Amino acid sequence: MLTKSELDHRVAIALGIPAKRVANVTDAFVDELCNAIAEHGGFHLVGLGKLIPRIERLTSHIRKEGVQDSMRIRLYFTKSRMLKEQIERKWVKEANMEKQSEDEGMTKYAVNEGHNPDKLEKAAAQGCPICAAPVVKHGRVFACPTHGTEPFE
Repeated sequence: MLTKSELDHRVAIALGIPAKRVANVTDAFVDELCNAIAEHGGFHLVGLGKLIPRIERLTSHIRKEGVQDSMRIRLYFTKSRMLKEQIERKWVKEANMEKQSEDEGMTKYAVNEGHNPDKLEKAAAQGCPICAAPVVKHGRVFACPTHGTEPFE
């Protein structure tokens, strides 16, 4: 997660102004944002979404003076359509990259087992492609006693 100071620094570089100036502006913005949420019951920022405070009642607690309800204030965030789409694109892209690496047949040891194990077994039956030594099978992975799994990657 990015911190405010890291974001201030990025904006300062993008605008070519000192980070302290950007920090002063964002501090004032955050103060006004808090005031708007407290005084006006929420805040809407185009491109980001809405921040809306809600008060929720919890179970009653019995006190010496009588019954007192506990309350909790929660701040709900409703994302804008633009933000939702941007987040979904990034997450879908990452999920597709993970799926692609799984589909390529890579094990956790980065040995490509391929999509056709029969073809790999036929090649291994003839021995190591480099030195022709007999091949040892570890599960579905073939290894040469001299060269390891490298000839089969």
